[in-house]
Amino acid sequence: MPQPAEPDFWQTFFNLGGIAGALSLIWQIAKAIWEFFRKSRLKVLALKGRDILTISIQPPAEPDERRYVTLRVKNIGRHFAHRCVAYAKLMGNGREVSLHWADTEIRYETGGRSSQVDIPPGFAHRLDVAFSSSRGKGAWLASEAALHRYDDYAKLDAGQCLVKVRVTCEDGNIAVSWVRLRSSDLWHDFNGERMPRSLLLRASARLVERLVSVSRNA
Repeated sequence: MPQPAEPDFWQTFFNLGGIAGALSLIWQIAKAIWEFFRKSRLKVLALKGRDILTISIQPPAEPDERRYVTLRVKNIGRHFAHRCVAYAKLMGNGREVSLHWADTEIRYETGGRSSQVDIPPGFAHRLDVAFSSSRGKGAWLASEAALHRYDDYAKLDAGQCLVKVRVTCEDGNIAVSWVRLRSSDLWHDFNGERMPRSLLLRASARLVERLVSVSRNA
């Protein structure tokens, strides 16, 4: 019987190249998975009763009574989440502000500085989303400008509104939550709830219908 021909140099070379390419691909996939799990991963926790707070501000600051709607943001990754920042976008008119992290100094600056925190792995930090004020007579998204001087840009109209909260950090993911806020002329009635996905879809559909109706009547 004729013996099979021995592979020549080039056949051996290309066979080894195919094996090397497969090993390289496996290495790249494993590296990507490893890097993914090494990154900081933020998660916005469910809004509960303890996340709606009434706070009294005493002298030497100007006395005030405020009611806050907050969210807790947790780092569920394995490494520090550095320079975490958060933004709130008011649906319907597109206004967006950077939010203030609770228990940090309020430093209003005209240069567009955003409030930032570092969150250790396994820990959560409270985020101020919106607040009402007995002295300011209204409700606002919790930007540093609004907390500092009741900025008109962040002021909320009386009634209900839908807010998209977006949180991110350096070399990490983007965590998103939707909150429905309710405000009235009574500051102590200010309230909020996190929107489940099913209710969010219904609210979005109603908003689209409203916008279509307005455009037709215009």
